Amino acid sequence: MASCWCYSWLRSFTQLHSPKVCFSCFTYLLTSMEEKTPETSTAVMEPGTLLRRILLIIIFLRVSASSSAAVTVNGSARLSCNKPCSGEVKCVYAKGSEILVIKCKQGSCVEGDAFKNRTELTFSEDGCCLQLNNIQYSDDGMYIFSCDKSELCRKSLDVLAPVPVHAAVGENVTIPCYAHTNKIIADRDIMYRCEKDGELVVALQQGNVLYGPGFDVSRVSVSLDKYKHGDLSLTISNVQPSDAGTYRCTHRHEEPVQPEAFTLTITTTLPAKDVTNCSTAGREQMTWPWWGVLVENIVIVLLGVVYVLFRKWQRKKAQKQSSSEQASNSSFSDDP
Repeated sequence: MASCWCYSWLRSFTQLHSPKVCFSCFTYLLTSMEEKTPETSTAVMEPGTLLRRILLIIIFLRVSASSSAAVTVNGSARLSCNKPCSGEVKCVYAKGSEILVIKCKQGSCVEGDAFKNRTELTFSEDGCCLQLNNIQYSDDGMYIFSCDKSELCRKSLDVLAPVPVHAAVGENVTIPCYAHTNKIIADRDIMYRCEKDGELVVALQQGNVLYGPGFDVSRVSVSLDKYKHGDLSLTISNVQPSDAGTYRCTHRHEEPVQPEAFTLTITTTLPAKDVTNCSTAGREQMTWPWWGVLVENIVIVLLGVVYVLFRKWQRKKAQKQSSSEQASNSSFSDDP
């Protein structure tokens, strides 16, 4: 009865968590079964404890046969099952209840309503591969492959909804991450890990700090003091184009932090004066300071006034010439 309950619990647990979480929890569970006698304070394996340990190991080896894949929302994933099948291949999504993903027999495939127009199942000599497109956040969970109702393998899919973060080349960026941590934990007991696209960025374990390729103490930092207050923020200095990607941080027994993931986008800044064409260059060369603009406007006004006065003087001169001509003509006509 106990073994049936244990198996049911383990099955549901592994459907909700990744194998790393399962492994950490089971390691703790197995080691906690060692009972210490008060006289010797050494580990003593009781017969019942040994039997439970063997049972749990067998069950864990069965349920841990599944592998995990991580993908972002609206992305795509390939779940491979390297076990051949000559009959009907069926894949179901198992999270609480089983929902049909796709089933194929003799080249004819039927998709489940929840995965309509989003799946493709291909076959090879080694087994089959499920292509899942336009992934939704609710697609997170366990996928079980079977051949003629006999289970082939299990694949766990982790769906991430990363928070967008932007930074320019050369800038410093701090990614705010938070988790429920122990306020009085010793530095040597802190377990923290952050990865970029599945590769190590920085890890804290047993008082040691490890850095991944391209990252070092001069560019990546996490505060141990802030960790004890739930602040697991990651700071990256002198951001480079190669730093772009999807980051995911965990702590303790692979427990996620909030946000669970973030996507860092790197932008390049252009110089302040960037000449892109001739017209732009001309406008930049004709740029005046404020006092230059003031002088320019005063000169224009003065030229306008001079022009108006000159035009008035020309009109008065023409009128005088016309009057003198009329007077001369009149005197000439009066002579005998």
